[in-house]
Amino acid sequence: MPEKETSPIEPKGLLTFEIQKKESYTLLLFKGHWTENGASSLLLEMVKQSNPAENLRFVADFSGILFINSTGIGEIIKLVRLVNSLKGNVIFVRVPSKVKELLDIIRLNSMLSICETEEEALKYFSN
Repeated sequence: MPEKETSPIEPKGLLTFEIQKKESYTLLLFKGHWTENGASSLLLEMVKQSNPAENLRFVADFSGILFINSTGIGEIIKLVRLVNSLKGNVIFVRVPSKVKELLDIIRLNSMLSICETEEEALKYFSN
């Protein structure tokens, strides 16, 4: 099995994320308070620069998200739209219950693919 690439991204602000390139997808590990767009702007720029020939499959692990506001929600929408426009897919996993409740209230859950675990997300990709 190939060695995994890991790169922590820690811009100014309260949100950080780590990117782990896996064999068939990219794992995005989010941590902190998503109340600004610094880290997500970096992520969006990286996605824009992705090679279209690559398989654009992302699993976004939200287990480390402590708080999210309207800015964070807007950045999630931008990420999903961008990846979809590139014929890719983003699946969110380990979404904390308070974040899930917010997504339900604003009916964003119908736009997002949400699974409980990374393993479930991989099954979703194969469908």
